[in-house]
Amino acid sequence: MIKFYQNRELSECLGIRLSRWKRWSREFLPPDPLGGLQSGYARQYTFSQAFTVYLGGHLVSNLGYSIPETRQILDDLEEWVKEKECEICHPDDRNGLDCRENAQQIRLYIFKRPDPENGVFDFFYIERTILSDASCQKPYSGCRQEIYIEKKLATPGFLSLQPGEGDERSAFGDMNRMDSKILYLSELYILFNGALG
Repeated sequence: MIKFYQNRELSECLGIRLSRWKRWSREFLPPDPLGGLQSGYARQYTFSQAFTVYLGGHLVSNLGYSIPETRQILDDLEEWVKEKECEICHPDDRNGLDCRENAQQIRLYIFKRPDPENGVFDFFYIERTILSDASCQKPYSGCRQEIYIEKKLATPGFLSLQPGEGDERSAFGDMNRMDSKILYLSELYILFNGALG
């Protein structure tokens, strides 16, 4: 059976002001099919819809993206996020296992072209899945060794690139000069899932 969530329930569980939650919902989800602001119906969210709003809110309030930039990122990553939700630990597929102990650590590196063309934001994404993370055998503290798999995600701006025609550097310029931020998707998802119980 699919569980649906109400605005107030999500706002209270996640510790987000109700007015802010509703504003994010209007910005990051399509219009509610049951009606508008004065229809008398309270919007209901599936788990995935609620996570989309939560993720959009995180991109705005914690990573500092604007609403239009966040909409573009959510649009670019819609299918990828759905796929990763299942890989991290979907509540319906847990079989009684603790999400935190069994979740893959997935980070998303978000790069943005410094100057948007025609008002369209150009983003480039690199997914990093952590396979192991351990302390180094060095005498100084703070040293860690990570083993990970890294994958570039196809986005509309890069779908036209063919092998041999160029790479990210030629398409985006020097990546070291680009605005980049890290989205810790696994941690965000586990926090969200834990808050909803």
